Amino acid sequence: MKRYLFFLIVSLGLWAQTLPQIIETAYRNDPEIKMLKAEIEVQKTRIEAVSLWENPRLSAGLSDMRIDDPLDRSIEPMQTQFLAISQKIPLRDRYKADSRRAKKLYKALRAKLADKKRRIASQLASDVYAVFIIHKRLRLIGKNERNLRRIKNLLRGYRASGDLLLETDQMLQRLQVRREVLKTEEQVRFSQIRRHTLQQIKEVSFPKSLPEEIPVVFDKEHPALQLYRYRIEAANEAVASAKMKERPDLTVSGGYYQRAGRADYVNLSVSMPLHVRGKEKIATQQAKIDLTYQTERLALQKVKMQNQFETLRLRFIRDKKNYLIYKQRILPLQRKIRRYLSGKMGLGAISMVKLLDAVNEEIALEEKALDMLASCWQNYAKLRYFL
Repeated sequence: MKRYLFFLIVSLGLWAQTLPQIIETAYRNDPEIKMLKAEIEVQKTRIEAVSLWENPRLSAGLSDMRIDDPLDRSIEPMQTQFLAISQKIPLRDRYKADSRRAKKLYKALRAKLADKKRRIASQLASDVYAVFIIHKRLRLIGKNERNLRRIKNLLRGYRASGDLLLETDQMLQRLQVRREVLKTEEQVRFSQIRRHTLQQIKEVSFPKSLPEEIPVVFDKEHPALQLYRYRIEAANEAVASAKMKERPDLTVSGGYYQRAGRADYVNLSVSMPLHVRGKEKIATQQAKIDLTYQTERLALQKVKMQNQFETLRLRFIRDKKNYLIYKQRILPLQRKIRRYLSGKMGLGAISMVKLLDAVNEEIALEEKALDMLASCWQNYAKLRYFL
């Protein structure tokens, strides 16, 4: 029975999962990833398709059919039946350029998939780390509630004024409201995780310590940059193909004709369109403009990502350092102040007011420290899994 229960839990995805497990599940199940994989397969089939010549055209016909006897083909000397075939022949092999462009677009889609995976991994890491901070905030709320109840009992023992007791009750109520807000935020984060994994994940395992290592050098081979490089190469091939199309293709036709009472004969013809309107040159200019556009997009994307990387790295270092200062220096001093004032409760109303102020300040400092820790983990999620 226990074995079946284990398999049931595993099949429902209700056990605590690590972040790498969640990411791998998302790679298998995420609808956007599946869509991109299908698009890649479609593009793969286009590589060969665009390298093929156009199909030949086959035509057949009858002329001078009699109305009174359509099947009689032996009376009128102009009656003719024919079978003809035509084929368009490119004077320059632009189909190879189209095939090379299709290959570059195929590689661009694969880079787009790799970029999408990084973005999803970064988002999942962000959600998991957010849940981690939410749990820390909830534990902090529980600890502060216990401290406030002990202080409330002390105030009652020393017969403190009613306003101090009411203020303590108000602080407890604010903590309860804060708890409900955090629980809702936790549900939202799990919902975002489920959107990518398509699994009902209720528990995740959390990191045991602060992250020690972060990337120190920007990844110049990032899939997002590779995507634009392949698009530039594809745009180059589009320019080459457009230039080849400025020279018109030939159409070669041949037909076999039969005429009543006369010898059979064959017709041969060659034709080509006249590019007198200039549409082909305009298409070449458009392809060149697109090449310039893709080149500028790569330069812009590189600058943006480098700036984002450096900004996140500096913020990560700052938040980690400040969190440790709060955790190791500022908060211990504030707790000493609160404990000192707790021992001075019998000295009068002023000490009681200072004690409540000290508790409020301790709660605010603890929240501030968690804000820094949350920012530290969010920056790490982007540095580690996306950039």
